[in-house]
Amino acid sequence: MLEDFTFDKLDSSRPIALFLDIDGTLVEFAATPDEVIVPPMLRPLLERLASDLHGAFAIITGRPIESADRLFRPTQFTMAGLHGGEFRFNGVHEDVPAAYAPRAWKDAAKALADANPGVAYEEKRLGFSVHYREAPEKAALVTEAIETAMQKDNPGLHLLHANMALEIRPDGIDKGHAIRHFMQMPQFAGRMPVFFGDDTTDDDGFRVLKDYGGVGVVVGHRRPPEALYTVKDPATIRVLLSELKPAA
Repeated sequence: MLEDFTFDKLDSSRPIALFLDIDGTLVEFAATPDEVIVPPMLRPLLERLASDLHGAFAIITGRPIESADRLFRPTQFTMAGLHGGEFRFNGVHEDVPAAYAPRAWKDAAKALADANPGVAYEEKRLGFSVHYREAPEKAALVTEAIETAMQKDNPGLHLLHANMALEIRPDGIDKGHAIRHFMQMPQFAGRMPVFFGDDTTDDDGFRVLKDYGGVGVVVGHRRPPEALYTVKDPATIRVLLSELKPAA
């Protein structure tokens, strides 16, 4: 059973590097990614943490960076988007070379969403997601359609079952890759990574933390073996973060 997380349970002799997922972690889920509500206090809170941690702070999300920026504008945080398919560090944007989902797959997935109320299609540079949070009874229909498409042709892509969604993304691109990328940078190197995430898409990130003596914190009721701690919900995380005063 995972232990409830508080920052005072960490090794105080090591400065931390903070990695945060967005949807289901920093903010509550909405019917579609565009409908997410960001509490007014969140952006200034994250700005303070990025400053207090001397830049050892990054958002790691399945959203494209452009989509995540709309939540926090005008601030542009250090970030990995598309699960590590793109990065922004020191204001410089980097796209990671990877396979692209065929246009025919994207068109078919969009048509599927258009034909089924409550199902939503999310376009991404490398792949796409199909959400069925508003129509959970369509889970089997959506899954069968996407799996059937992938059986015909699978050009370096894989299917990920996320929280009330399916996502097509390139092989080798995941949040573990993103954390490793950041931990090589001077602002992060030598620190203890602490990663907050809620979904199966975050488990790759949890897995790599042991290589850095890091800590994974899962949000909600899931209990992945790679995480060490748990927190109840995004509201609890926001309180914990507001109370964090990192050591220099």
